[in-house]
Amino acid sequence: MVKPYYADFDGLPSISNGREAWVYAEGRGWYEINAASHGMNSWPVTKAEFDKMFPGTPELPPEAFTEKPHQAEDQKKPYYADFGGLPSRFVKGEAWAYTESAGWYEINSTSHGANSYPITKEAFDECFPNTPPLPPEAFQEKPHPVEDQKILESLPPDEREPVESPMKENPGLTAEERELVQRLMKDYPGLTAERALEGLRAAGM
Repeated sequence: MVKPYYADFDGLPSISNGREAWVYAEGRGWYEINAASHGMNSWPVTKAEFDKMFPGTPELPPEAFTEKPHQAEDQKKPYYADFGGLPSRFVKGEAWAYTESAGWYEINSTSHGANSYPITKEAFDECFPNTPPLPPEAFQEKPHPVEDQKILESLPPDEREPVESPMKENPGLTAEERELVQRLMKDYPGLTAERALEGLRAAGM
């Protein structure tokens, strides 16, 4: 589980790990809130700052940040988000946006992360009413890279595509650009370095 961080949630002490968030209020104690809402209305602080700002805050309850039976399944569910005024859904490594003209379409997840913010389902329904359901292919299991390699090895040599190296084919890339290309190729096993670069440049990165 991701290590929780300390935060100031609209003047109240809070702790979150991005998936789960807890807030403390006098008279109510610690209570769990929507993690996306917490992320939008709080800012992280160090442990020293937290102790100085909120002295005497009691320890978290035992059930906070413990593995829950539904948690593994919940982590597979895509988040709701606002992508530059468009409805969108995302999980790590995959993102989809919707427009009336194009319908749902998959977009670069790195670009989505840099140009969107998560919202609750209630806020999503209010901001983007009548948004249709996601297409069947969205957020489905992708072939594992190991399986892809087995498929590749089963092909005759003349049918195999050479493995592209962003380092070799694009020596002028900066260290940051190389890292982004490699990250995209890792997230999308079938993506070539050239297509990854095209996507990054189209996103203005």
